[in-house]
Amino acid sequence: MNGTRGGLVAGTLFVLPGLVAIMLLSWLYAGFGSIGTVQALFFGLKAAVLAIVLEAVIRIGKRALRNAAMVTLAAAAFIAIFVIGVPFPWSIASAALIGFVGHRLGIAAFQPGGGHGPSGGKAALADADSRLGEGIPAHAKASTRWAIKVLAISLVLWLGGLAVWWAIDRGIGREALDAISEDEEAAAASGINVMREKLRVAVISAALTALGGAILGQYLMYLNPETVSGIAVSLQIVFAAIVGGMYAMLGPTVGALLTISLNEGLRVAFATNFIGAANTIYGVLLVLCIIFMPRGILGVLERMSIRRSRGKAATAE
Repeated sequence: MNGTRGGLVAGTLFVLPGLVAIMLLSWLYAGFGSIGTVQALFFGLKAAVLAIVLEAVIRIGKRALRNAAMVTLAAAAFIAIFVIGVPFPWSIASAALIGFVGHRLGIAAFQPGGGHGPSGGKAALADADSRLGEGIPAHAKASTRWAIKVLAISLVLWLGGLAVWWAIDRGIGREALDAISEDEEAAAASGINVMREKLRVAVISAALTALGGAILGQYLMYLNPETVSGIAVSLQIVFAAIVGGMYAMLGPTVGALLTISLNEGLRVAFATNFIGAANTIYGVLLVLCIIFMPRGILGVLERMSIRRSRGKAATAE
């Protein structure tokens, strides 16, 4: 409601509690993770996280499974995968084929629907009757100057993120992190300060996440838990990192470009129809990528380049 200053304050205060919580939990786990009480605390947190994930799954299910036919199809897919042992891709392909045939035959359960008006079927409020209103605030209207400013800031932040990745990957701390990931006790015995290295990575990760959240708040111009940390946003973030390639510097960038293109394509294709279909597609593609391309797109390209180089070397010999 207050332009850039309001967006910065809202974005900062929205991500600050999470940043502080992550810092405290990281410090607690790194320093006292071997104590029984602390282990019990984190075990309880695992149960809470599981409950949150289940609640998110139920919410998606309520949106996507809108009739008995879809519920039956979902139950059949679950039985096929976890009881009979049918491969996951075959189950997805079969469900897609059933949905396509049902739609072509005109079966009501497989027809698009769920559209609604701009205010969920209710009459739109006048701007004078609501703090939000239906109009676009002056500071949120698009302009060439604003677009250039956002593009410049985004470019600087992107290059800064790449610089941080490069500094960590090429720095001396990389060897320490590799040693810690393999065996913490052996790394500590060799003289590595395990707690300090863990806290360093946690601080850098939390800082970059907080910065990204603040910029996202500026882009959206409106913040709520669903738009910033909902299941759809979480899926897109994980999808971009894994599909692009987690082990390459430009992997998340490639994944982000693919995710944005896919997101816009799905938004245009489905609009308000097939609610939950976009998240389902993200989930399916993510599982397929983990199974068949665990190193992402850039990992596949790197492997192909190595094979080609070896082939040329063998031919030259």
